[in-house]
Amino acid sequence: MTLNDTLDLGPLRLPFWLLAALLAALALKFTLQFALKGAEGSAKVWEDRVWTGGLIGFALWKLSPVFTSWDTVVKEPLSLLYLPGNLAGLVVGLVAALAWLGWRFFRNPTKERRLVLPALAWGGASVVATMVAVMGLLALVPKPEPVSTLEIPGTTALVLPNLDGQKVELLKAPGKVLIVNFWATWCPPCRAEIPGLVAFWNQADRSKVELRAVDLLTSERDPDQVIPFVQDQGMTFPVLLDERGLAAQAFQIESIPTTLVFAPDGTLVDRHVGVITGEKLAALVQQYGR
Repeated sequence: MTLNDTLDLGPLRLPFWLLAALLAALALKFTLQFALKGAEGSAKVWEDRVWTGGLIGFALWKLSPVFTSWDTVVKEPLSLLYLPGNLAGLVVGLVAALAWLGWRFFRNPTKERRLVLPALAWGGASVVATMVAVMGLLALVPKPEPVSTLEIPGTTALVLPNLDGQKVELLKAPGKVLIVNFWATWCPPCRAEIPGLVAFWNQADRSKVELRAVDLLTSERDPDQVIPFVQDQGMTFPVLLDERGLAAQAFQIESIPTTLVFAPDGTLVDRHVGVITGEKLAALVQQYGR
């Protein structure tokens, strides 16, 4: 397992990276309190400053899609709630947070700097140690074995209509990596995800990959709006209609968007709940494609 996986608590899904960040924050808090013991005023001041730096870094990371997915954000401003930040945003956020802390540090008298510097060093070490420990524990958890579609009841014979009414075998994509994305027009994270899917499909090597979007038609408030929505979003990949919810039931789709990735031999190799990026899809195709 990795930091990108999730801990499922009923309907609540918590990414491990968030749990790791919370544990690291607690470790930092207690380390600063211990290292600055006897200087309660400094401990509280620097605890607040570290939290402020963390919030600055997190905000810049979370807002980074504004620069990489501007069209999506303009069309769907709420997509910022669902789109993950990117690596560039993470780097900028870390630099900004450290710059903030450095600025606050050097504004203090030399005597206080000598007191605070070791505490900050120990605090940073506790954060690194916590993250390494969490990643080490996750690495010990065995990954689930890939599942053949033959072992999932009711999936091999799934046939769904496309927008033209033609019947399509959902899992038939011989020799290709098959990506099946479950979505609906009313779903905000689905709407945030679509531009990334469109960009991925436009750049994909279609001799190696097949992308099919399965609309959960039983959940649509107005099924007649599906076709205009698809056209407006430029979704040129096949869109299929799960008219009776059979596909969602067969794959136990509990929330959307959910993306399933199948290797060319039909094995289910990845299940992603929530917004998935084109970068991750491209990496999966490269990993499992022939």
